Amino acid sequence: MRLLRLSLLINYLSLVKNKKKALTTINIGIFLSLFALSSAIISFQIERKINKLEISLIEYQDLTNLLSKNLVKIETSSALFDINKINEERNWQDIKLLHSTDLGSKILSKNDFYLPSIISLTKSGILQDDLYGEKFIDHMLYIADDKLNLIMKPVFNSFLQSKNEVLEIDYKKYEKKLFQVSKKELLKEITNNKEYSITDYDSEIYKDYRKVNSFLYNLREYRYQLKDYFRGAIQLSTDSSKKEKNKIIELSRKEKKLILTTFFFQFIIFIIIQFFELSSIQETRKRLTK
Repeated sequence: MRLLRLSLLINYLSLVKNKKKALTTINIGIFLSLFALSSAIISFQIERKINKLEISLIEYQDLTNLLSKNLVKIETSSALFDINKINEERNWQDIKLLHSTDLGSKILSKNDFYLPSIISLTKSGILQDDLYGEKFIDHMLYIADDKLNLIMKPVFNSFLQSKNEVLEIDYKKYEKKLFQVSKKELLKEITNNKEYSITDYDSEIYKDYRKVNSFLYNLREYRYQLKDYFRGAIQLSTDSSKKEKNKIIELSRKEKKLILTTFFFQFIIFIIIQFFELSSIQETRKRLTK
């Protein structure tokens, strides 16, 4: 059966007319196969480059989102801090004026004024936030260039130093004084005005209050540096993302151009080969007819 099919194929191809059709069909098949192979190779090479760029683009976008979240967090905290400081200044003036009276000196003590500011720091969560931790600061200084290091390092070091000082404060002791004060302690505050006076600048409470104020000042400076850094990093990351997008678009265009160029180049070669083969068949046909 196979021999019969083979003989029929040979007989079919032995005819010049059939041979012409067969060669045309074969050449078209070869042309399409080569074009498909060339397109696949071009697409594979370019898509591999595009995949790398897309991964890089995703990383830049994730970085931009992270920096933006931290920037919003810092800006919100800074705004609240400024509002609290303004209110505290106003309260200080009012309390100082009230404390200058006989009644005010008896009903207001240093515990009433200084302790809320001290305790509110530990309740704020700032001391536990990784954004204000030593590891984060070391990482920031590591990735920053030399110029930024010269600006940020003194501010960061002052912040860390003041943070270590406020971490040494015994907050539990002050919480007891403020929230669990006994009647005996209250009576003592009223009768012993000098010991509990808000102008007692040698007291431990006032010294700790100064530590907290120093920390808050350094915290504000630290936040300013972070905001400037994050804004610059966001802009840099955004620009890098745009460059990666443009590269991806350019590679996609390049892929289309290469495939079209390959198609036309191979099509021209196909036409040339087809021309010579048809010419050869025509010559053979002329010889057979003589």
